[in-house]
Amino acid sequence: SGLFQGHGRALRRVNPNIQQGLSGNYFMYDAIDRWTPENPGGSKPKAFNWSEEYWRSSHITTYFYHDMSFVRLKNVQLSYNLPESFMNKVGVKNTKVYVSGQNPWLVWAAQDIQDPESRNGMNSYPLMKTFALGAQISF
Repeated sequence: SGLFQGHGRALRRVNPNIQQGLSGNYFMYDAIDRWTPENPGGSKPKAFNWSEEYWRSSHITTYFYHDMSFVRLKNVQLSYNLPESFMNKVGVKNTKVYVSGQNPWLVWAAQDIQDPESRNGMNSYPLMKTFALGAQISF
């Protein structure tokens, strides 16, 4: 059994790193292909010192909004009943073995900057993956 979950056509404002410029570093995502005099056709805005650019907080552009569409395998359980003819030889009636997983696989995400289910963007951890292996044995 299993459960896939996701959503499409969802935008979220990804907060820019306020430690940009002289007071800190840029994320690699923001640094690659940004505008420079040598790269005037860059797909990202030019570098700036956040503390000096008073207008940045009041003039938010679509650049800060990212598509958070995704599909994730939320849980899966695989089980197998061992053959009775084999198990009777060792004195066991029934044996079922199983493996299960919670959040084992992010099947697809529209962007690869952050986990699409993270609560507040880049300041949170991605969902934990949990796996279990077990058996049900009847004597």
